[in-house]
Amino acid sequence: MGILRDREPTMAELASYLGLERSTVSGLIDRATKRGLVRKTGHPDDGRSVRVSLTPEAQRLATRLIAEIGAPTAPLTGRLNSSEQRRLTALLTKVLDH
Repeated sequence: MGILRDREPTMAELASYLGLERSTVSGLIDRATKRGLVRKTGHPDDGRSVRVSLTPEAQRLATRLIAEIGAPTAPLTGRLNSSEQRRLTALLTKVLDH
């Protein structure tokens, strides 16, 4: 859900990002679709590709989870000034985006 929070990758992009086989990602997305957490839509430029995005329900859940995770880390990150917070964000983004 974290990956889909701010982007709509294709199934192939999602598999690559996660380092999983496409068939594994397909199974995960199918289960999440049945639970109403994600939706699959056709890619506008490539009829063979499918884009994956969060449903509004999953967006609300993701927002709640982020708040729950952020609360315990706030005392740690709160000690950083704004420049340090931006640097930490940039470094974490780099690590998470491979």
